[in-house]
Parts: sequence; structure tokens; C-alpha cells
Amino acid sequence: MNKLRVIRRSADLSLHTSHYDRIPFTEANHEQQAYFHLLTKLQTSLEIEVLLESFFEYLNKNFLVRGLSFCYTDSLNTSNVQEQYAGMLHMDDIKHSITVKLKGEPLGKLELRFTTKPSLNELRYIQSLSQTLSYPLSHAQQYHKVKQLATRDSLTALHNRLEFDQHLGMRVNNKLSDNSRFNLLVLDLDAFKDVNDNYGHRIGDTVLIAFARALSNCINTDDHAFRIGGDEFAILQTGSPSTAQLLIDTIHQAINNEKTLRQYDMSASIGCANAEPTDSIDSIFVRADRDLYRHKKQT
Repeated sequence: MNKLRVIRRSADLSLHTSHYDRIPFTEANHEQQAYFHLLTKLQTSLEIEVLLESFFEYLNKNFLVRGLSFCYTDSLNTSNVQEQYAGMLHMDDIKHSITVKLKGEPLGKLELRFTTKPSLNELRYIQSLSQTLSYPLSHAQQYHKVKQLATRDSLTALHNRLEFDQHLGMRVNNKLSDNSRFNLLVLDLDAFKDVNDNYGHRIGDTVLIAFARALSNCINTDDHAFRIGGDEFAILQTGSPSTAQLLIDTIHQAINNEKTLRQYDMSASIGCANAEPTDSIDSIFVRADRDLYRHKKQT
């Protein structure tokens, strides 16, 4: 299950749910305003981490909640959502899980972290309050699903060609302003057509997925891998020409170590271009593409 976590240091306990029946009228009005403020905030964002942060901030003002996390029941719709962290976790936190439902069906599991054991009345209130997350989190889930379809390759889950064009454009435009160095690698699977012809497109898809997985395992968090068409891939790597060569060597080794790629005797040709101050999107891509075909002729 894909997990989104928001953690913050706990604030002082200002109000216990079990004391709600003794709250003065003016304080009750204040709490009512805070509740409606929460509802408003939950309706103004489609970012999951923002929704959870807003919900946590409300809880943190009223309970000894150190943090929370949320797992969607259907992780397929949120596979592009990465785990988020803030603050610190403690081994002695008291945990309590709540199933968030939408129209009677489980949407996901909310896990709360308490510094002290909450009362039964507090848990009942939080259980009821957690259902305010159902529609906002459902809408956020659908938004991320659509976003993923627009920016990710449906077969390999790598960034797609549209994302490649945008990322490369940003890299080229930013290289002069922040003096950052980057490398463009373009990759092509050798004799991939033979795999499709001899074993069928299903096996061909399996090979593409395995190659994408190998690329993802080779790059750093600051780098990005893309499928730009067919059996053509690209990587944008932050670093110097020497780091590019290290990455190329790592990729070749990963191909040799990957079971599926080794089974079908796959290899890849890799072209590389190091960004220059005068580069445009076209110029750096042309250099990398030429280097790719230079290597391909040698195979």
C-alpha cells in the first residue's frame, strides 16, 4: 500500500474531547470556528500531503497527537505519490488506526501517533472527525491518478516524453542562472525488434519493464529517467562528465545483473552529452543522439 506520512512535534494539550461538555460558550464558538476552518481548508487542495497536514494541525491543537500517516486501500491510483516525512517519530508512540470510508467502502487507513493514551471519548470524536477526510482524499486520489496518466508512461511508470521535454527545457534554461551542471543520456535497447519478432509483444513489454526498473535503480534522487518512445529512453543526470561515465558503467552492469534482460541476451547502446553554456534543447539532444548511434554502430 502506498503511504503518505505527516509528522510534527506535538504542541501542548489545550483541550480534551472528554471535556467538551464543560467548555464555556465563547470557547465552544471558537472551537466551532476552528472546525469550519478545517472543513474549508480540506476543500481547497488536491495535494494529499496538504490535506493530511491540515487535518493534523487541527488535531494537534486539541489532542496529544505527535503525527499521523495514511494508506490508501487502492494503492494503484496513487503509485506516484511518495512518502512524506516531517518532524520525528518515537518508538514509544501510542498508535491507533482508523478506517476512513467513502459511501460505506474503505478508502484507506489513518494511523495516529499519540504521546499519551487517549480517552475513549477522544477516540470516538477523532473517529467521527476522520470522516471529513473521505471526500477530499478521494478527490486527491483521482487527481493524482489523472496526473500520473498525463506525466507517466503507462507501461514502465517512468516519466513520459512530455515530462522529458519539460524537464530538459527547465535544465537548459536554468543552467546559466544557477551554474548547475547536468548530463543528458539517451538509451536504446539493442536488437529489441528481434525480441518482439521471436517472442511476441508481451515478452517485449516484459523486457521494457525490466529495463526501466534497472534504470530507476541506477539513478540518484536528483536524476530522472524517461521513456521517450518505443525502446528509447533518456536520463537527465546532475553532475560532471565523469559522473555520467560512472552512471553509464553502472547501467551496463545493471543490465547484466537483471534476470529478464539476461534471459533474452539484452544490451543497450548509450549516448551522452554534457551540457554546455551555449546549449539549446535541440543542440544537446542532437549531440547525445549522435553519440548514441556512434555506439550503436559498434555493437
